[in-house]
Amino acid sequence: MKVEIKLEQGLSEPYAQIHTAEITPQIQEAVKILGSAQNKLITGCKDKKTYILNPQEIVSFYCEGQNVFAKTESDKYSVKARLYELEEQLAGTAFVRISSSAMANIDCIDCFEMNFNGTMRVQFKNGSSEYVSRRYVNKIKTYLGI
Repeated sequence: MKVEIKLEQGLSEPYAQIHTAEITPQIQEAVKILGSAQNKLITGCKDKKTYILNPQEIVSFYCEGQNVFAKTESDKYSVKARLYELEEQLAGTAFVRISSSAMANIDCIDCFEMNFNGTMRVQFKNGSSEYVSRRYVNKIKTYLGI
């Protein structure tokens, strides 16, 4: 793909324009990446304090009871958003839904282990693990290209 960058003084924000003869998977991926380039910060609460969390530092989001939590390497934070809202907000990033009660950061995953019952176990680099429900196994395989 040929890429050209033009510097123009006076622009309030950058914009991208794609010229193509057809919509290919490569073009769709470029649009997805460019569309999700805005800064996506998450706020989380812990000990009556609100923290700004960088999505790259979040290992996973999960539900516990009626609450949603963001798990980092060392802590967990209560998040006000619902999982479906986080899924929409983080579309096009390294986050993928792995069950009805969890989302995982693909960049923080060490390996996947298939189980006999059709589920998949996710082993994170920090040593923790989650299970991918059967409903989401094909989605994960598609995301990973396997």
